[in-house]
Amino acid sequence: MSDRLSVEFVPSINGWLQVTLRSHDMELDDRVSYTPNDFLSELASALVAFLETRREGTARCSLEPDGYDILLEAGSVPSSLRVKVIVSPDQRGDRPRGAPEVVLVHEGDALHIGRTFWRAFRKLE
Repeated sequence: MSDRLSVEFVPSINGWLQVTLRSHDMELDDRVSYTPNDFLSELASALVAFLETRREGTARCSLEPDGYDILLEAGSVPSSLRVKVIVSPDQRGDRPRGAPEVVLVHEGDALHIGRTFWRAFRKLE
């Protein structure tokens, strides 16, 4: 079992993006919509803000109607970052909501995690 976080973004057709995050035995592997949120910009901004100021942030990606929230929060030691992925059922509110479910948690060195995401962004170029 690896203690590393792996991140991959693969553009799909018609406004969808394949997002894969793996850590330990937890995984997010799904196609997400670019709308209504600009998920990649939100994630990049949240990462930069955390690395510069340790300000926690969230990036939301849509599964239409459900969605994922990727939370970036301070870890248990000063130089660490915790990445938490939560699926939030039906963001539209036109059907009963289920309870949010944590599908991935990874904590590690903030700079290492930042580099991991940066490499995934670079592959999109």
